Amino acid sequence: MNAVAETQERRATKEEVEDFSSITPRDRPRALTVRVIMTPEVFTARPEWTLLEAARTMRDRRVSGLPVIDEHENLVGILSEWDILADLDRAVGVGTVRGILDLLLEAKEGRAATARLEQCIRRLEKARVAETMVHRVVTVDPETSMGEAARLLRKYSVHRLPVMDGGRLIGIVTDENIVDALS
Repeated sequence: MNAVAETQERRATKEEVEDFSSITPRDRPRALTVRVIMTPEVFTARPEWTLLEAARTMRDRRVSGLPVIDEHENLVGILSEWDILADLDRAVGVGTVRGILDLLLEAKEGRAATARLEQCIRRLEKARVAETMVHRVVTVDPETSMGEAARLLRKYSVHRLPVMDGGRLIGIVTDENIVDALS
């Protein structure tokens, strides 16, 4: 491998990149690794949690999805707000944006939206994360390039990729992390 190729293949470390301005926007997808752009603090859920517990965690932590880990800290799934809405749609018929809007309009117009809203609450209290989560999770390792992570997000139509190192969850990279690194 010649010197030019070595320079192009070299990836910046977190220590070398205190801010992304030292790498041109054009070179960032190849130069930056997931380790540099990931969020190291990951909020997680447990399979036995109710959907209500998971939804509250997402709201309180201001995240739209949670990796699901078991009692041995193994990654066993991932749960997103959309997964919860899809569950509500299957169970009650209000999980879609249209269904939620219909529910709100019914309440505003004085129609009996209360019963459907109560059904939603009961479902959130009853259903478990394990029933609703996605079991096949796309993951990356910390040395994956930002460009490859972006390709995987697009290919699998997901918004987050858990970062695994030796079978251990060490972070999460989201579409927002990639946009932030590119801007």
